[in-house]
Amino acid sequence: MPLTDAPPWLRPPPAPPEQGPAPAPDADPAPTAALQAGEVAWLVGPADSGLTSAAAVLAQAWPGPVRAARLTSCRTSADLVLMVGEATGALPPGEEGAVAAALRALGPVLVVLDDADLPERAEA
Repeated sequence: MPLTDAPPWLRPPPAPPEQGPAPAPDADPAPTAALQAGEVAWLVGPADSGLTSAAAVLAQAWPGPVRAARLTSCRTSADLVLMVGEATGALPPGEEGAVAAALRALGPVLVVLDDADLPERAEA
């Protein structure tokens, strides 16, 4: 999914018109290197630390498909499967085998799982 199709919470905040494009947060090269090697990269920190913006920067640079799921409403592993299934287009979205098949079909995909409990950003 092009980042323009990403959920509003995964898009970098728009810059005020007089300032030009929003600056990218300082990126730690470790997550990028891990992702390029096909590994899992964790961005972990306190609330309001800018990690969702950092994930948006990684997503913008990702050469393949990007899928995103917000996990704030998840209370069980079944909830997590359902949210990832919805993000990947799995049918049915709550069935583990269908989610695995959808992920395989996407190839090298970046899946952003955000547990931030933040209000949705308004559409620009």
